[in-house]
Amino acid sequence: MAKVTFIPGIASISGKIGDTIYRTTPSGKTIAYKAPKRIYHQSTPAQLNHRTRFALMTKLVSTIPHDPTQRAIYEQLQKQKPSTKHLTLRKFIFSILNS
Repeated sequence: MAKVTFIPGIASISGKIGDTIYRTTPSGKTIAYKAPKRIYHQSTPAQLNHRTRFALMTKLVSTIPHDPTQRAIYEQLQKQKPSTKHLTLRKFIFSILNS
């Protein structure tokens, strides 16, 4: 959606109108250019597999705050070291990848 500011005439314009994009440079100059064509392609089987595993991992990680036992363990791990959150997520990732 384009944003047009009217003061005396058109003071500034930015955004997209139709297939034209308007942008203001740091020096204050307005540039208009044609929007790039979006290219859609089929996902490879490896990409689909990765997305499926990642979706499963995010579902598992999202259950942590709702389960009191998992939440207590996770909160204890977070207090120990800054990298514990990373290690916990890594544990979930590897458990899904290996299943």
